[in-house]
Amino acid sequence: LLSSPSDVGGDNASNTLNMIVTMVASLSEPLKGMNTAFVSSIYGVVCAILLTSQSVFVRSSYSLVSTEIKKLKIISNRSNNKQRSLRVESETLVEFKELFKAFFDNYLTVENLRTQDEEKKREMLSDSFVTLQNRLLDNSAKLEQLSTLIDGYLVSSNENLKKLSDGVITITSRLSEGNILLADNNARLE
Repeated sequence: LLSSPSDVGGDNASNTLNMIVTMVASLSEPLKGMNTAFVSSIYGVVCAILLTSQSVFVRSSYSLVSTEIKKLKIISNRSNNKQRSLRVESETLVEFKELFKAFFDNYLTVENLRTQDEEKKREMLSDSFVTLQNRLLDNSAKLEQLSTLIDGYLVSSNENLKKLSDGVITITSRLSEGNILLADNNARLE
């Protein structure tokens, strides 16, 4: 678009406007792609932070749980050549399960809120682009009307100037004829 010549001030002044409108309209797809890449990178960073914090949390909790499990004994009974095991859970393990369940519930809640917030922002951005495009189309229509009006005024003023110059030429020729007649009359009087 920018390599094509433009007649500045000529009849093709609306071509420049069309070039600008076309350039702005062609930016919508790259902006969508940039938005997707940005959201994906932010999502990746957040997931990495969550995984790291979860890893630290699970590792420290696992070490606490493993020390508690080592302290526990499993009571097993045999009856009729079948082995039955009774598992004893400590308070720490129960507390760990409750904390992990609460953590997971909070994680799901935050994830749902984040998804809803992203949807709202995506809708707002889409609405903003639509509004901007509509405004650009309205402005281009107004500029087109203004260009038509200016062209009409220029044609009208050119016609008026031609009539005025024809009138000035006529007056000048009449004045010169009058001067010749005056000179002849003066010559006769002398």
